[in-house]
Amino acid sequence: MYNTVILQVGNKVFVSGQIPLVPGSMVPLASGFEALCHLAIDHALTVAKAMGVSEEHIITAHCYVWNESDIEYVFSDQIKQRLPEKVRLFVLQSLCSF
Repeated sequence: MYNTVILQVGNKVFVSGQIPLVPGSMVPLASGFEALCHLAIDHALTVAKAMGVSEEHIITAHCYVWNESDIEYVFSDQIKQRLPEKVRLFVLQSLCSF
């Protein structure tokens, strides 16, 4: 089961559940963790744009990973370049597995 939440409260928009599934097929990419990160970011930015939120208004991003080794990539310049400069990025290791 996949779940996403988009909530607008006053002038704030909260978006959650942007996971790296290919639109249309709802199947994850088979090309590695880095590509999955970029696809999830694409989804989040698309939702923000659809809600009328421009990138410069995004202030925080939370990323959940399964493998501790993936945390370093999430903080890499490749990811930071995709997000507005002022975004505070939080990365948490998930304790759950499916």
